[in-house]
Amino acid sequence: MILSLFSKDIISQSKKAYLLQNRQDIRQSLVKIDTNFSIIGFGAYHGSQKTENAEISLILGILREVSINYYLPETDFSTAHFFNKYLDSGDETLLHSLIYAYGSTVPQEKSYETIKKWQALRNIYLIMPRQSRFKILGVDLVANYHFAIEHILEIIDDQELNREHPRLDLLPQILALDTCNYSTSGNTWLKTQMKELVRWFRSEETINSFEFDHILNNIEYTFSTSYRDSVMLLNYQALDRRFSLDTARLFTRMGFSHLEKSAEYTPSFFSLLLDNNEYTREKMITVMGYLTKSEVLWNVRYNGKKYLSHTTLGGFGIGDYWKEYFKGIRKLKNTKLSDLTLFKLNQPNSPYRTSGPDLIQIKMPFSKSNKAEVKRRSTVDFIDYALLISHSEANTPLNTIRRP
Repeated sequence: MILSLFSKDIISQSKKAYLLQNRQDIRQSLVKIDTNFSIIGFGAYHGSQKTENAEISLILGILREVSINYYLPETDFSTAHFFNKYLDSGDETLLHSLIYAYGSTVPQEKSYETIKKWQALRNIYLIMPRQSRFKILGVDLVANYHFAIEHILEIIDDQELNREHPRLDLLPQILALDTCNYSTSGNTWLKTQMKELVRWFRSEETINSFEFDHILNNIEYTFSTSYRDSVMLLNYQALDRRFSLDTARLFTRMGFSHLEKSAEYTPSFFSLLLDNNEYTREKMITVMGYLTKSEVLWNVRYNGKKYLSHTTLGGFGIGDYWKEYFKGIRKLKNTKLSDLTLFKLNQPNSPYRTSGPDLIQIKMPFSKSNKAEVKRRSTVDFIDYALLISHSEANTPLNTIRRP
């Protein structure tokens, strides 16, 4: 027993010493991160303001060393297409609509802070040489039909097809309905219309293009129960064939459960990429954000697009609460340099390679956690960097009345 306690103490001390030697304050210095990657992912619990600031710092740090060819947010192909249009045009009305649609997938990021993040991304985009600018791509399951419809109409106009067919004439009418529910969940009137539309397009074979076929495939995924990360893999593979993603450099912003390099309960997007030999582990980097002394936007109530109310959480829901916390997060808190401290965990001599799933296992004294799913695996099996985010306020929902 004494030997066991002594061994645990040695491990604890070595982790603290390691973190002290492998940390950086991304508020005070240029972010230094491995740039010998093909794909990098950053994610955290959704709904906290400083996560957006941290992402911009990471992107700027990477761009000082290497280029980013593609940026993959947690959204679908068509919504990503119109994010590209925003980067080029700066149309703030379009951006507001995009964030509202994007929020169908990530409700806690249907926020003013997400708008500010995209404005910052556009500023970065504009100062880059034109030939080096990144392109937005989406691989996620469609959660909102709005921009899929917009994208179809754009392609129809580009192909100079006649919109007078009743099936096509209906689409702009749908977009003109302020009360239309664009959600892909449930058996809605719009989903029925989309099924008929896809069936008509497939039978008529009116348009022969990769983009159009890819949009239809993604709409069809919404007609059945689809596992999101499997859809992400299929979409990635399709876009890889189109854009040669395997020879590009990608930055991915998603919830961290999609970015873990090993599977927990079900395969993640990143673990599926590895399992299907799209990347090697050495060419894939995951940066996981951890919140402490922070709040997240939790529930938001809307009536259509009219904001009604919202709630925030600062205990349960941030991953650092006595009823629910990440094992080993205290070591990050005890060695942080600022409210945004980045720790490199994957050095060759790292104790995070060998001593269990710290920062992955969730401790929940009164509930079942993920202990069995991550047992006998190391932290670096899942992630490469940990970013501690402290004292962050919750996101502000769109359409709230903001006091000066």
